[in-house]
Amino acid sequence: MLLLISILQQLNLIQDVETRWNSTLEMIRRLLKILPAVTSTLCEYTTHHYLIPTSHDIGHMQELQTLLLPFEIATKMVSSEASPTCSMIKPLLESILQRDLKECSADTPLLQKGKKAIREYLVKSYQKPQTVVLLNMASALDPRFKNLSWLQENKQQEIKENLVKEAVRRFPKSSQPTAAFKVKVEPPDTTQSTISSQSAQTLPAPLPTLPADYDDDENDQNDEEEKVSEPPEKKLCSESFFDVIFVKEEKPPMDLGLEEKARRELERYNEEDIAATTTNPLEWWKCRSGIYPMLSNLMQHYLCIPGTSVPSERVFSAAGNIVNKKRCSLHSTNVDMLVFLHANHVIDWVE
Repeated sequence: MLLLISILQQLNLIQDVETRWNSTLEMIRRLLKILPAVTSTLCEYTTHHYLIPTSHDIGHMQELQTLLLPFEIATKMVSSEASPTCSMIKPLLESILQRDLKECSADTPLLQKGKKAIREYLVKSYQKPQTVVLLNMASALDPRFKNLSWLQENKQQEIKENLVKEAVRRFPKSSQPTAAFKVKVEPPDTTQSTISSQSAQTLPAPLPTLPADYDDDENDQNDEEEKVSEPPEKKLCSESFFDVIFVKEEKPPMDLGLEEKARRELERYNEEDIAATTTNPLEWWKCRSGIYPMLSNLMQHYLCIPGTSVPSERVFSAAGNIVNKKRCSLHSTNVDMLVFLHANHVIDWVE
């Protein structure tokens, strides 16, 4: 027991910081972990016995730890820099509201009060229509959450229509297919064709050619009985001339409009299986950018949005570690370069 207490005494207590996420949970977790050491230390001072946690206090801390644990998991997921985070906010929010903050008859008054306060705060924070639409569209472009299962069917259809309109609006004009080159076909000159046909009718029929083994003595009697075969009809020179010189215009395949193309891409995209939660959406879209060019272009405008301000705050923290007392003479340009290298040296670039 004494060995355990000596080990626990090496762990320090964690203070709650109002501006830092999960600091309350970390404070409670650490206190529960080193509670024997804290209790034994407080027992040595008779003036501090009132600070010793009671069984009632320990029960409350355990309840709060259970309540706050899902938020720690959610905040770590949306604070990541290795994958898109904006598309995860709506699924995580709906999961927490419908599962973790759902009222239960077995909840203690403390849990009921805590769930109610957190639920009201989350609903208030995400009640703007523009924010809700943006988050839902980002989730629809994420292959892990594209089914939008937390929305009703009419809301899902509304998000799909918004995706089609945005895909058309944001598709670059230079990528649109250009019209095929067309050759103007002029009608042939009927005058020349008529003259040629008339002259062909007035010309006398050519004489038949004699075979090589022709014998005058044997075939004299049959000369009158043989019928001269008519020569094949001549093709009008004008017709073949125009066929060679002019290219006949063929009807090009029906060119679908951008809206119809975007709609078909969205249908094929929704028919694919939902990706696993461990899938990186950027890698998924990288392999299918040629299949869904319009949706892939739209995805770059939505999944690039960070879900939280944590990445930018990390940059300021890195700058504070770089510019210290011993390096206070660094030029601002060098500071910018060092901060950039610190923030990007571990990124796995996705083309």
